[in-house]
Amino acid sequence: MKIGITIDKTLQRALEKKLKTLPEKVFRKHVGKSAGKAMTPVARDARSRVPKETGALRKSIGKRKRTYSRQKTVFVAVGPRAGKEHASIAHLVEFGHRMVTGGTVTRKDGRLRGSAKNKLRTGKGRAVGFVPGRPFLRPALEQNKENVLRTYRFNLVPGILQEARAK
Repeated sequence: MKIGITIDKTLQRALEKKLKTLPEKVFRKHVGKSAGKAMTPVARDARSRVPKETGALRKSIGKRKRTYSRQKTVFVAVGPRAGKEHASIAHLVEFGHRMVTGGTVTRKDGRLRGSAKNKLRTGKGRAVGFVPGRPFLRPALEQNKENVLRTYRFNLVPGILQEARAK
């Protein structure tokens, strides 16, 4: 599931060009740190929007940051953390799902999906209804878009200025 923030293309290209000229040490230290801090409100908001059944899905929501120094790229993802209980059901809660009784249900092309491939079929399953989605990630990101960009700039600019003064 891909959900992202879009900003003006010309502004984005100019910003990327400037950031790629930064030394690797400065990039890793300040750009990654700023991106991680910027996504914190989204994770917090998503956690507050998750429907609370047991609380396990709420606890699994977090952020993951990857910094690729060679490409000068930072990737921050907000969502269920791998290995946490209920992390595998987040997409079902976000987008909704079918209710099935009597075994597994095949797709229209006859193939089984996902983990159902390895399960023993207990009978001809049939869809008996649909559970509507209860979005929590998409609204959290949508509501915090401006805040993310503002926080990113607020944390990035002083860090880069500090490094420039140190030289």
